[in-house]
Amino acid sequence: MKWLPLFVIILFASLAGAQFNYYSVNTPVVESVLPSGGFITVQVDVNNNVEDELVVQASYSSKEGFFDVNPLEARIKGLEGHTFDVSMDSSGLDKGVYVGKIDFLGVQPVTVPVIMEVQSPRDSLWFDISIEQSIGQISLPPRQNSFDVSVDVFNLGAVSGYTTIGYYIKDLQGNEIYSDTQNIFVENTLSFRKSIPLSEELDYGDYVLYAVIEGEGSSGTDSIVVNVASPVLASPLTSGFNYFIFMILIFLAISFLVINYLWDRRVRTVARDWNQKVVNLKRIKFSDTAKEMHKLEYKKRLLEKAYKKRYVKKSSYDESVKRINELIRKLKKRL
Repeated sequence: MKWLPLFVIILFASLAGAQFNYYSVNTPVVESVLPSGGFITVQVDVNNNVEDELVVQASYSSKEGFFDVNPLEARIKGLEGHTFDVSMDSSGLDKGVYVGKIDFLGVQPVTVPVIMEVQSPRDSLWFDISIEQSIGQISLPPRQNSFDVSVDVFNLGAVSGYTTIGYYIKDLQGNEIYSDTQNIFVENTLSFRKSIPLSEELDYGDYVLYAVIEGEGSSGTDSIVVNVASPVLASPLTSGFNYFIFMILIFLAISFLVINYLWDRRVRTVARDWNQKVVNLKRIKFSDTAKEMHKLEYKKRLLEKAYKKRYVKKSSYDESVKRINELIRKLKKRL
């Protein structure tokens, strides 16, 4: 019983600590669409969620080296934020999609994918494409070792409707790990589903799936972040697990409060009974005086043990001991 409050507090603290974010980033991914030779700076805000000052470092990497981050370190005061500038430059790069990442390092690591799509200018873009993933996470290894995406293709004025789509997957370092091509004909718009195979050797984490559509000298692009999660993390039972733990904690807390209330009420009832005995003390026969004193001494020892084990509040203990001592003094006067 005495360890129950401490047990509940520790579990609550563990659960809260596992889910609490000391700092947060205002975007899950940094992405931009540029023509060849384009340049853009995207601002990323990191917010301190605690009252203490935090030191957050920014480490970035990419195989193609198409972006940089400034500053690389910031001291963020409690409950305030700081802005990191992410500058992307497509100069000298072919049309396509380039991938990297920013690791914000502090009390807890946060990784943000960086994606730059380089495509034809809008006024000379004859085909465009949009891809969308139907689920947020992919369990690995999946039963069929693949997942589907929805693909929408648009003919923006091309004379010929024949075009080629390239599908690619890159890790956050920019390494290409999958590629496929598809030839289609689209008169105006075309929608279909594309199955993307996955290797069982893929590590868990974020990847970027992108498509490049080419036709009549133009290139259009689109990309999405795909999270490959372990079977346990991707299971719907995972989200329910925290809820299950939370309900257990609530049950333990309520049980402790109820038991503590009933025990305290019991002690107070006994105290009132002893108080009533003071009133009825004269009714005790002289021959029973020693027996009553023995009973009271025994109850006093039990009460002391209960108090040492923290089964009884100090206020209840003091009141009960006071009544018992008063009864014993009155009985001793009769001997």
